[in-house]
Amino acid sequence: MKKFYKFQLIFAFIAVIFSSCVEDKESTPYVPGSEGFQLNSYGQFGKPNTTSIMGASIFGDDSVTVSQQAYKDQNGEIIGGHVEGFTSNGELTVITTSVSEQIIIANTKTLEKIHVINSGVETPRYAAFDGNYAYVTQWGPVQSDFSYNDPKVHVVNLSTGSIENSFSVGSNPEGIAVVDGKILVAASNTTEVEVYNTSDLEKVGSIDVGVHPQHFVYQNNEIWVSLGNGYNPDWSPSFDTAKLGIAKIDVNGLSYSNFVNYPGITNEGNIQPTTNADEILAIGSGEIVVINTASKNVDTLIEEAAITGVAQNPSTNDIYVALTPDYENPGKCKIYNESGDEKAEIPAGVNPVHFIFY
Repeated sequence: MKKFYKFQLIFAFIAVIFSSCVEDKESTPYVPGSEGFQLNSYGQFGKPNTTSIMGASIFGDDSVTVSQQAYKDQNGEIIGGHVEGFTSNGELTVITTSVSEQIIIANTKTLEKIHVINSGVETPRYAAFDGNYAYVTQWGPVQSDFSYNDPKVHVVNLSTGSIENSFSVGSNPEGIAVVDGKILVAASNTTEVEVYNTSDLEKVGSIDVGVHPQHFVYQNNEIWVSLGNGYNPDWSPSFDTAKLGIAKIDVNGLSYSNFVNYPGITNEGNIQPTTNADEILAIGSGEIVVINTASKNVDTLIEEAAITGVAQNPSTNDIYVALTPDYENPGKCKIYNESGDEKAEIPAGVNPVHFIFY
């Protein structure tokens, strides 16, 4: 069942013109976020049937129509597994699920399921796109001590919905990026960012970043990695907080530079791009910060308890924040302007995490 919510949202469209409409100056340029957004919810721990994807369509009269079960509404079935990764290239979305161990390829706008891959998939995590391919990290099968073995990256053909190839990588591969013919893998249970060729999937080398690499942001023709903490057996932090934050990766030189220290970054290392070429959003403990990669300043933008996700709408510059007050009941999506002033609140599923704008 769909529920309707109205908000006084002011949409300031960014004049970004894609190559398909450069010659047609009379047409309105398309910017992701001008039509709608989606927010996946992980659900209650150990209860994969509580996972959901919320979809919101944005209309010209400043109204938002929300379906809390957008994936189910479109496909006539629930996802059936905890959504770990939720990534789009603007046309297709890759949804990875644990428990049900699936890689789902869906239409970005409608969430219509196109392909489902479950053979050879064990604890899939995140995806990166490169042409007709998606590269998907996988932790591998869980062991009796709750560790994982046989970590891999799957090379998925988006047209056929099949795994064309796979290659072994470092422990607990999390974030992944494809830049200049190279695949970057954040082996999050190590201190290394691993680099592979897209041409032959051979390893080029590794970059030791000193702490756990987590996720990547491609911003202003530069690739940045988040640097998170881990725990010792006694639950004390495994690294000095002076080493936490973000750093710029030099793919060809197999090195990193321009380190920006942010001691408050969460262990998940959730970072997101912005419409400002020099700024990256990061989640801390009870806050969203803006990291300026040029000045290396870290400024608090939003203060909220239980933040589990953040993203900026490219069409409006508004900041969308996912909140999880507890792991049993529905969460929230709050919308702020780029100055950090709250504009609206929308109910979400249990443990909301990742946003996609379309």
